Amino acid sequence: MKIRTRKAVAGSGAACLMGVAVVAVLGAGPQSAYAEPGDDIMTPTTSKSEPRPYYANCVDVYQNLDRPLLRGQPGYRPSLDPDGNGIAC
Repeated sequence: MKIRTRKAVAGSGAACLMGVAVVAVLGAGPQSAYAEPGDDIMTPTTSKSEPRPYYANCVDVYQNLDRPLLRGQPGYRPSLDPDGNGIAC
């Protein structure tokens, strides 16, 4: 006759809880991290055919925008952001 120790019981309980967590995540339902055909996906506002603005320097940025230029916005480039914090000028 084999007697389980507390350590074995605690370990099997943790494994059971992990199994429940995996089932809960995998069986989450119709939500998916991947796009399915027919999903309503946002498209970028700029297309390849639209010209992207070019700002020669920070003075040019402020004259045209009257605000800083942020990473990801049209016209941003690393040379306008020397400290690399994502805010040009």
